Amino acid sequence: AQRAHQGEPAPGRPRGRHEAEQALLQTVYPRGADQAHDASELARLAGQVCALAATDPKDCYSTPVSALYASTAVHLEGQGHTARTLPLYEAYGAQIERGFGHDHPYALVARCAAARVYEVVGRLEDAVKVLEPTLEQSLRLHGPGHLTTLNLRRGLASAYQSAGRLERAIDEYDTAAAASRDALGPDHLRTLTLQGDLAGAYESAGRIDQAIGIYEDIVQRDADASGHEDLVPSLKLNGLRLRNNLAGAYESADRFQQAIALYEEVLAGFEDVCGPDHPDTLSCLGNLGYAYESAGDPGRAQEVYQDVLRRREEALGEEHPDTLLSRSNLAYLCLTTGDIPTGLDLCRTTLVQRTGVLGPEHPDTLVSLSMLASAHDAAGEPEHAVTLFVETLRLRRKVLGDTHPDTLRSMVNLAACYYKLGDAARAVPLLETALAEQERLLGAESRDAMLSRNNLAAACRAAGDLGRAHALSTTVLEQRTRILGPDHLDTLSSRAGLARVYEASGELDRAVPLYESTLTRLTELAGADHPVTGVVAGLLAEALRKREEDCPQP
Repeated sequence: AQRAHQGEPAPGRPRGRHEAEQALLQTVYPRGADQAHDASELARLAGQVCALAATDPKDCYSTPVSALYASTAVHLEGQGHTARTLPLYEAYGAQIERGFGHDHPYALVARCAAARVYEVVGRLEDAVKVLEPTLEQSLRLHGPGHLTTLNLRRGLASAYQSAGRLERAIDEYDTAAAASRDALGPDHLRTLTLQGDLAGAYESAGRIDQAIGIYEDIVQRDADASGHEDLVPSLKLNGLRLRNNLAGAYESADRFQQAIALYEEVLAGFEDVCGPDHPDTLSCLGNLGYAYESAGDPGRAQEVYQDVLRRREEALGEEHPDTLLSRSNLAYLCLTTGDIPTGLDLCRTTLVQRTGVLGPEHPDTLVSLSMLASAHDAAGEPEHAVTLFVETLRLRRKVLGDTHPDTLRSMVNLAACYYKLGDAARAVPLLETALAEQERLLGAESRDAMLSRNNLAAACRAAGDLGRAHALSTTVLEQRTRILGPDHLDTLSSRAGLARVYEASGELDRAVPLYESTLTRLTELAGADHPVTGVVAGLLAEALRKREEDCPQP
């Protein structure tokens, strides 16, 4: 380290590399490596530092160089370029281990950071492989309530959650929250944050009531513990984030008006604490737009999405991950509201940009690939859609595994395309496999399982297996009526699905009244111009025509 400070190469470090390191250090740390870095120079030279880290020698240690790696990684993460930090964290961790040993606290922190990046770039098994032994190491060195141990357990739980191993994630979050409560107290910020993570895992697993119960409890405890006008901004920000998550859980439970009211309240708080263009403010605004969309107000949702996209493009640039998320949200809205050309254009653009920024196999890139397939399907090009859905399924199996929730959704999407092409024989086994895994992983009454059950009923009807189609349709209609309510759009779609089974069975006297009551309710709730309303109106007209042919009037 002293030789590096004095401009001399350390043993084993090539002269050319040493000169490159010194040039970067002198530019980024003009007042010396033990002083603050020059932020503008660090931003300008971040690419060169990443290249240096990617070729870091395996047998040398330099305090200034390791500090340069760490500072550059923190800078890039702050700019939203987490994927680019991986060689920095890997080289930083290797340097720390060479200089201080495998058990040094900074070595554990570096492995935790690298694992977080593995998760972000979709290398989920690599993240788990790093975190599991490092957590055991921290438990041995520090105990369960130490901050490093809590962070490692939280990281492991997050990796499990991203990999679809939801029960393991719930167990780890629960253990971490309990350890934090014992070590720091029930109202400590760390404890509340971990309990919020636990609620999020319950929400991902479809256990919405449990998630809401936890969120409401921690929001109330946060308010009781920090209900002061002179609260520091960082603590105000934490409370706003907790309430933002609670609004999301209300939305997941289809309590849309409650979600919208809370989002609007939280948005005002973010604007007051952070300003109108802060990432948290724009994230909350995007969530509000999604709540408008879910509540059946696509006009307001589109205004919000366009505003968020414009502001993110101005503040963050065209290819920042948050900007790409906004463009993806707008594309999806265009597809669902019938603006297919705009949606198709946005899907293509987002896929190209995510491929360039994140790589072709990143989970977010695969979301864009799946959306492009949906766009071609909506544009009346199911053959093209099938090709893209097949590729999405192949890549998700490779990256996420056969039973990840996103992989199972890809199976359902592909089956829906086969169904539209009249190939029920290929759709049925895909849906059977997806439904069995969703029931096992998420529960028989999760949203994903109910959708697969509904689609399997339709495929069985198309394949002529009317007895099975009737049993599945009856089950999913009962579940959706009980869980989502009789007026939810999914419930009304299931009513129409059961009517189609009656029609296919020749029971028009049962099908027509069910179509009529469903159409009436859809018109009242969603409007005559809603796509589902139009579909049911067409089905009713066809059923009436058949009945007229069967029983002509004298």
